[in-house]
Amino acid sequence: MSRVHAARKGFTLIELLVVIAIIAIIVALLLPAVQQAREAARRTSCKNNLKQIGLALHNYVDNYGMLPMGTSPQQGPGWENLPGNDIRDICDDVIGNINPWEGGWSWMAMIYPYLELENLYDSLGVGSRKPSQMNAELTGANPPLLAQFQTPIAAFLCPSDSAPVLSEVYSYVPGSSQIRVDDIRTTDVLVPVAAYMANHSSSGMHPRNVNNNAFSPTGTLCRPLAFDGLFGVAVPIRFRDVTDGLSNTIMVGERAYSYVMNPNRNTVRDIAAGGIVHVNGANAGNATNNYLKAGFAQSCGVNLNADLNGDNTFSAQELTDAQSSWFSVHPGGAQFVVGDGSVRFISESIDTDADPNLGGDPIRSNNLASVDSVFESLSCRFDGRVLGEF
Repeated sequence: MSRVHAARKGFTLIELLVVIAIIAIIVALLLPAVQQAREAARRTSCKNNLKQIGLALHNYVDNYGMLPMGTSPQQGPGWENLPGNDIRDICDDVIGNINPWEGGWSWMAMIYPYLELENLYDSLGVGSRKPSQMNAELTGANPPLLAQFQTPIAAFLCPSDSAPVLSEVYSYVPGSSQIRVDDIRTTDVLVPVAAYMANHSSSGMHPRNVNNNAFSPTGTLCRPLAFDGLFGVAVPIRFRDVTDGLSNTIMVGERAYSYVMNPNRNTVRDIAAGGIVHVNGANAGNATNNYLKAGFAQSCGVNLNADLNGDNTFSAQELTDAQSSWFSVHPGGAQFVVGDGSVRFISESIDTDADPNLGGDPIRSNNLASVDSVFESLSCRFDGRVLGEF
């Protein structure tokens, strides 16, 4: 008598588990490749942003014969009444304490028309009025400019950077030309984040250094001509001033908001914090310290750990100094647009000079003649050093 076997239906539990395990292995193998592909696309988009910024700066030079000022400060009455308004007379160390200056329009705002942001440029009144004259448009019951003022600008954001829309570090003080740092108040106006900074100096920030030591052993704080990058305060640079060659001088580079400088992070000061668009300059919380790092950078290094002196601590001064440098969340380095408009990826292992024994500053000697590393040379427009590949 023959026995008829019924056809088996479905999978056994063991077979199902084997299939799930195989699928999990395949996903695990593919996921890094997918993530790398996504990062490659974001990095390409970031590179395109820098190309557009470089092109906008070149178009500005074509029209005006010079780069925009890094910051166009709002000067006080003493400055406005000086014969000829000589830039050398803006500071206390020349004519005494009669020339206070505040922040002003950033280099970013100056190139809005070349980034298809003409409406924003005209609405804010960039170049035609001072930032302090926006008070009524940004505050009150129905401020007409607030939404436009706080709209993020894609051209100044790196897609790889998980930055908030509005800065948690810098805010704008309405009715003034000042920004507030690390102390945002309910009366302040929040400003969109920027992930790209202008090259100010190989060695520090002027006229008022980020640590109140503007290359002056006597303590003088205001020296607007003492910078060697491409963007200064009230001082425009012409391409003819870049004697090292445009292809060997950084114009603009990355500072990712979310890069963690301190692995033991517990405050917003421990991140790179990017910068802000529209305005740059004076700190409302400290009249003697202009926080130019909201729009500028100095050549401390690329993707630094903020333990700058190597003592396994992260002091407030080290964090402040490091926060004015360059950072990205792209693996291995950061992207920069140099003076000829090309975009270069610079390794975080590039030769730098962070000797803690130079001049008391964890980053730099108080001497522009201390340009003695490859990265400093890329930040200095006139050091005269011949560079190979970097």
